[in-house]
Amino acid sequence: MPIENLRDIRTNVDTIVNSIPVTVSQLTFPGNQLNPNEDFSFTVDASNPVGSVRIVNVRLRVAVGNQAMVRLRVPNFQAPGLFLAVTNLNGTPFLDAQIGLLVNGFIINFPSGHAWDAINPGENVPALSFSGRAISTGNTEILARIIADIDHAWLFPPGQESNNGTRSLSVVS
Repeated sequence: MPIENLRDIRTNVDTIVNSIPVTVSQLTFPGNQLNPNEDFSFTVDASNPVGSVRIVNVRLRVAVGNQAMVRLRVPNFQAPGLFLAVTNLNGTPFLDAQIGLLVNGFIINFPSGHAWDAINPGENVPALSFSGRAISTGNTEILARIIADIDHAWLFPPGQESNNGTRSLSVVS
């Protein structure tokens, strides 16, 4: 992406984050088809393309297109050594008692050091598993996207040094 003027940086940043592929796997469910009142599961993964830039402060937004047909379960990512803040789509954190609740979607905020918190160019992040329940018949979508910031320190490394200026000199006696 050539930069003609500084305004191009802003446009290219938007393009970079929008071009990160996020994949929702095929649904798995008990039988040959998904029926109302049946549970299903799926995974979501992402990769930052080679030639891109490092992204940080990554959040994953997962939602359903039509909540009258399908709902998602609030995930429990509070296993030992792992705590991910899960909020509703408006940013309000879910309480422990709401884990497993059927909702129309959620946002996962990854803590510093988690594999999803910072994604380098060419890096694939491990898939995360989710579940939900069919409510009624019809067609809808499960939507997943990343919300992130460009790592400014990666893009504009601080403390860079110029080449040395040199001058030859001779000392004679």
